[in-house]
Amino acid sequence: ELGREIMRHLETPSARSQSRRVSVEVYGAADLFVYDAQGNVIGKEGGYIPGDVQEGRNIAGADFELNPDGTQTVWLPVSDAVNYRIVLHGTGQTGCMLTVRTHEGSQIVSEKKEAVGIRVHQTFKADLSVPSLTEGLSLNLDVPQTCGYDFDGDGDIDDLDTGRVSSIWNTCAGNQDYDVFYDLDDDGCITVLDIMQVQQGSSLCD
Repeated sequence: ELGREIMRHLETPSARSQSRRVSVEVYGAADLFVYDAQGNVIGKEGGYIPGDVQEGRNIAGADFELNPDGTQTVWLPVSDAVNYRIVLHGTGQTGCMLTVRTHEGSQIVSEKKEAVGIRVHQTFKADLSVPSLTEGLSLNLDVPQTCGYDFDGDGDIDDLDTGRVSSIWNTCAGNQDYDVFYDLDDDGCITVLDIMQVQQGSSLCD
């Protein structure tokens, strides 16, 4: 089963190569993650959102791109009405610009921009819906909401959120795996104190 999934991933075209596609772009002090309705994720740390097959043709899987200027872009497949969850992790104090576009060939069909005043250690989420292709390409982007320690923006603080911190436990600034976002007490290292903050957290999206 795993082998079939890997082959499907390798054989499915990239969403950015498709004529009809959606791009989610972030520029500034935040890391970008996008989740589909099944909980699949793609973003800075990797991941995979699979494509689909409709009417005998492949709908491409999602793709992540990091540009030289630091802009992060996720290219999303467009099929029948789909919903995505955009999650931002603050990595600094300057905020960021979130841009969502729908594309038809080389043309931008629609565009929405949102200035997000995100700060280090903050999590924001926004819900993105793309209607059926038969209705044309359009999008709905809800205003981002603060989510505290709900790192995946799914509405609760659970083992998945705690696991994100504990997976890089005992790393410090300068280490390849260190991530300033999860250094919640700003002491330069990911320690049990950071993990305890998440376990004791009680914040859903505001």
